Amino acid sequence: MKKYKHYSPEFDQLFTLANYASLTPEERDMYNSSLKRKWDNKNVLDYAVKKGLEQGLEQGREQGLEQGREQGIHKKAIEIALEMLVNKYPIEEIIKLTKLSKEEIQSLQK
Repeated sequence: MKKYKHYSPEFDQLFTLANYASLTPEERDMYNSSLKRKWDNKNVLDYAVKKGLEQGLEQGREQGLEQGREQGIHKKAIEIALEMLVNKYPIEEIIKLTKLSKEEIQSLQK
């Protein structure tokens, strides 16, 4: 169907409607089938995008929770290490119990 660029959208719609009305029944069926395929494809794509976004958000949420848990565990290990340092535990014992690195523990001593 020919598009008329010099007219308003309303006139474009009227020309499209006039062109559609001038189609033979067979051409109309072909046109309708083509439109149906176009809209079906668009709906499939829209659904895939929506599902992809939902999955991405869920994965991000899970990763955020896991990262938060790990940070909380690390923070607690540091608190325990600080308490152990105050109580004069040997560094090797603190490493063994908190799973912190020697460098982390030494940085806490400063």
